[in-house]
Amino acid sequence: MSTAERLFYPVYLFIKAVAWLYFLGRMLPGMAAAFLLGRYNAPVLLPRWVPGGRRQGGPGYRRFFRFYGWRWTLAALVWDGAALAVSVFLGRWNGWWISYVPKGQLWGGLLAAGCFLLGHCLPAGVHKNKEV
Repeated sequence: MSTAERLFYPVYLFIKAVAWLYFLGRMLPGMAAAFLLGRYNAPVLLPRWVPGGRRQGGPGYRRFFRFYGWRWTLAALVWDGAALAVSVFLGRWNGWWISYVPKGQLWGGLLAAGCFLLGHCLPAGVHKNKEV
């Protein structure tokens, strides 16, 4: 590393950190939307609309399949797949409009998918593995 490179390397790191903070700050609304889409997952919400539905236990798919059968479980999987697709699309779109480069689109989609999965791990209506 030359003397000039050593001199300007901290400046380069500072500019890169500011750019990442700007990107993440602009991505927060999209990440929050993906988190909320993941938070309202189908095995928790569908029993309210299933004929003769009863809310049994936690939000897992195996238990949902046991109580409601394969048709409703397939509907729940399609619901969650569509919600993931919408959140990743919104994240990629948001990442593109912030940075105007394909790498921003990639990072936006990855951040949205991660927030969706985090929301899926913390579903609404379930506290400490017990439904409210």
